Amino acid sequence: MTVNIPTVLDSRQLKRIESEHGGFLYQHLYAAACLMTAQASGAVALLVERDEDIEILFADHQLYIQVKTRSAPLMPNDIEATLTRFASLRAEHASGRRNNPPKFCVVTNAVPGPKLKSLLAGVNWPADVDIVWPGNTTRFAHNLPPAWTDLVEAFHWCTDQATTIPFTLLSPETLVLKLAGKILIACTASSPHELHQFYSNDFQKLFEQVVVQLQGFPSPPTVYRPTDADPSFENDKRARLIMGLSGAGKTAWASQFGAQTGKAVAYFDITDTPGGALASALTQELAARFLGKVEEGLRSVLLPGRTGIDALRALDIALENNNLQVTLVLDNVHKVPPSGIQSIVQATPNVRYIMLAQPWPGQVELEALLNIQTERLRGWSLDTIAQVFAEAGCLIDPATTARVLRITGGLPLFIQNSAEIAKRSYQRQADLFCNDIDAQTNIAETAQEKILGRVFDTVGKGTKDAAALFGVASVPLVSDEACRLLVGIERPRALHMLRELTGLGIIQLLRNRKLIMHDAFRPVASAHRMTLDSATVRQARLELKAILTPTQGGAFDVIRFGAFLGLLYDLGDVEELVDIASYEHIFELGYDVQVTKMLEEIASSSTTSPRDRFWALDTLTFWDLQIGNLQSVEARLVRLGALLQLFDAGTREQTNVLMKQMALSGEKGHVAEIRQRFAQASAIIQHEPSFLRALRYNFARALYKARVYEEADAEGFRLILEYYDVLGLTPEDVIAKNVPEIKSKLVETRTLQDDLKRLADTLDLHAKIKTALGQRSVLSRIHSMKFYDLAGAPTSVVRVGQDVVDELLEVWTDPLQAKDFIERTLLPTMQHFQLLGYTVRVRSQYAVILAYCGDIDRARKEIGQLEPYKQALPALERRELENQRQLIEKIARGEVQFRAELPLATSAPSSATQMPSSSKIGRNDPCPCGSGKKYKRCHGMNRT
Repeated sequence: MTVNIPTVLDSRQLKRIESEHGGFLYQHLYAAACLMTAQASGAVALLVERDEDIEILFADHQLYIQVKTRSAPLMPNDIEATLTRFASLRAEHASGRRNNPPKFCVVTNAVPGPKLKSLLAGVNWPADVDIVWPGNTTRFAHNLPPAWTDLVEAFHWCTDQATTIPFTLLSPETLVLKLAGKILIACTASSPHELHQFYSNDFQKLFEQVVVQLQGFPSPPTVYRPTDADPSFENDKRARLIMGLSGAGKTAWASQFGAQTGKAVAYFDITDTPGGALASALTQELAARFLGKVEEGLRSVLLPGRTGIDALRALDIALENNNLQVTLVLDNVHKVPPSGIQSIVQATPNVRYIMLAQPWPGQVELEALLNIQTERLRGWSLDTIAQVFAEAGCLIDPATTARVLRITGGLPLFIQNSAEIAKRSYQRQADLFCNDIDAQTNIAETAQEKILGRVFDTVGKGTKDAAALFGVASVPLVSDEACRLLVGIERPRALHMLRELTGLGIIQLLRNRKLIMHDAFRPVASAHRMTLDSATVRQARLELKAILTPTQGGAFDVIRFGAFLGLLYDLGDVEELVDIASYEHIFELGYDVQVTKMLEEIASSSTTSPRDRFWALDTLTFWDLQIGNLQSVEARLVRLGALLQLFDAGTREQTNVLMKQMALSGEKGHVAEIRQRFAQASAIIQHEPSFLRALRYNFARALYKARVYEEADAEGFRLILEYYDVLGLTPEDVIAKNVPEIKSKLVETRTLQDDLKRLADTLDLHAKIKTALGQRSVLSRIHSMKFYDLAGAPTSVVRVGQDVVDELLEVWTDPLQAKDFIERTLLPTMQHFQLLGYTVRVRSQYAVILAYCGDIDRARKEIGQLEPYKQALPALERRELENQRQLIEKIARGEVQFRAELPLATSAPSSATQMPSSSKIGRNDPCPCGSGKKYKRCHGMNRT
């Protein structure tokens, strides 16, 4: 899933930090480059981070190098302090306290400015000082690496240089990263570089050591994609346990760690090593790896008769005597008893352990023995999944990406395999692949089914049955609820089975102590469920229905409610499903995509009652109106009219059809038809105030669509005041008030949720009309969002929120407020309610806002992460995404920018509230934004 990373408090501080770390990395890469060219240049030793960034000692002189990175031309004041320090060092050599004459060099990514270039060419410039910049080499006879323009160029040059070093077992990229890590360790004076030093007679040994350390590691993937919240590579803990199912990417994570760390590391897979022989095998492996050229140390470890733990202890002492701190990656530790792992760790205090394991019952015991806490690989994010499928040439949209995440559990191996199968067997259509997996009709067996099927087969049939029954639930359950699903199994036995399945990772125990099946095992469990008695499976589903049924006054859980809807369909509870689906909140919660197919089948079923078919079709028609699918609306209205003749239709059925006909007339601009439908419906519901208010809203909306703006505005405004009165509110109860404050003042009505939703709809309509009339409308939109929030309508919160953002940009010309608004409101709402249909629209809008705020790099990254979804989008949305990408580039080139000043007689709105356009607020009155300041000291400061 998409993770919403919070915005930093101080973006300028972040820029400074990024610049500082970029400078350090440039410096470390330059030092690594000096190491790779040291032998050719005749260097005796290389020092880092002492008197200067880099010092190279030659037989007849010493070279001091200062590395500087700048985003602008280098000016004299940039190197003023450097020249002063060079003078102090020069004096040290002149006094005889340092041997050999010095030379000094400034290496920079920036071209000197005109003034500095003039000084360089002048007679007063020190003869022993040189400046190297891109395209300009040193006049000293040193075979120094060139200066690079940026980090990308730096890394490419270093990898090219690494290809000349004759150790073909190591990729050039890996060698560069390892050497940069060695430089970093030396900068901290850590062993074996306590003096920040590298000696010439150690250069060859250094390269050999780096190569030897990685010979046992599995090859890292060509492209390493981190999982969601990967465990950190660098960690000072002496023992770590990294856990994940087979296919989770543990070995890839470890190989990437081995490629990047500058420490002495080794990898050992204990799969084929008997537990009793593990200590001896590790001793021989590590001794050969790290003491092979230290003969005395090697002999002391491998003394005749010394085996097992004793030899391992001797090895640890030898490593300590040779100032070697080793990090050992132990793979597949779940295949060794926890006590055996404990004895190995305790015998080697100078070795750090990173242990990789699949879930297994001994995990808790090992955690207790070593006093550690398991770190887990969480799987790939939605964006990464989309990228993998796109690279395989498959079409995938955000909703299908979420389905792949659910099917595979986010495990990298299974995602890659799924993409290949979709490409090979499903015409590159990811959704068709998901359909077959969900229906258990796939012909091509997935790697997931093969690998996890083997894990599933390690338990007995009774426990498999329990897993299959538990798998009917797709949401977390407490243990008592889980036991209810295991039909026919006594509670003590059921709890034992759940613990067994949890130990194997088939079931996960969440932090809130709830249980859920690991998504990756669902296809396997579903396949086994097909072998069970159908009555038993149905009873488990009925138990789940009772668990998930929403209760009056109970806390609403979006995820459980979605599972409840799917369960109604599975159980054939058509009437209940249709009744629930007919309420607008189904669309608002984003369940329309999930339920549409169900309702289509119900509406077309000859065995379903005409009334249920009518309401299924009515709901589909309403949803088509919401998304503007008018051709479908027209066809559905014909079918609705025919269904009305097949049963005793009441007031609600008749007015619903009339309102939808009125809405369609509005879309077509047929004003006479609008008035006719309104009159017909009014006559039917004249004595039902709540229905009449809903009809009047639809009448005003139809007039707006037909561009009869003044009449629509008048009708809408009257409705707003009426809804305020019904809810017991005044405008003052809403302006500059947050949602809980408004909620506390509401009058409980029989139709409260509908009234709140309709008031929000009317405020939104009011804003649209004002926009059409060329007037400001953000206050109505902000208030509309508040009432949508109160009504539990997140889809409309996001939809109207996008309009607020547009107005903040286009009318108020305030990208910073727009950025704050989208980060605090739209992105969290979209993520919490999993409104995947808005993924591309909201995030592409956010990318443009980032660009307007000057953060071009983040803007490009954000829009780039949406690229994998592009080909699966409808043509209009695809063009919109491309337009947003082009706009970002225009902003980057300065072709598009905001006006420097705000419009006259306006002020920038707060993200929490909006200033009314009226200027009747007294300058000494409290500012309506709620800041507590006087108006003249707050939003009134920008007024003229």
